[in-house]
Amino acid sequence: MKITLDTDEIKKTCIDATHFAITAEGERSLVRLLDIQEQINAFVEQVKQEIVDEAKTLDDDFTSITGDVLKIEYRECGSKFTVVDPETVRGEFVTLTERLAVNAKAVERFMAENNGELPAGVKMNERKKSIIIKRKDK
Repeated sequence: MKITLDTDEIKKTCIDATHFAITAEGERSLVRLLDIQEQINAFVEQVKQEIVDEAKTLDDDFTSITGDVLKIEYRECGSKFTVVDPETVRGEFVTLTERLAVNAKAVERFMAENNGELPAGVKMNERKKSIIIKRKDK
């Protein structure tokens, strides 16, 4: 896989993309920037797999490698086991958990009816806003 980056194009594309809200060229530039990002991400994923393949030739039980600046870990993620039939699994093999969540619609109704006051025992969290860019063509 070969990737060629034109840093001048990327710089111009970044500047043009910031004008997304006011020009059609801004939208095209943002799409181009996302295309470049996808290519780089694909390249990084390929390199990661090649690192794993190379490391496994040296040690079939490869779990991590440390360099001067980076540490690479190779490990499994997610749950190791899943209950597929709760009716047949013996109690010693499961843990029952209880989850408590706020009913946001009920709290918002309460606040609307009580001049913005929160119900007892409920706190409103500060929430960070972030921008999400979704491609409609994919």
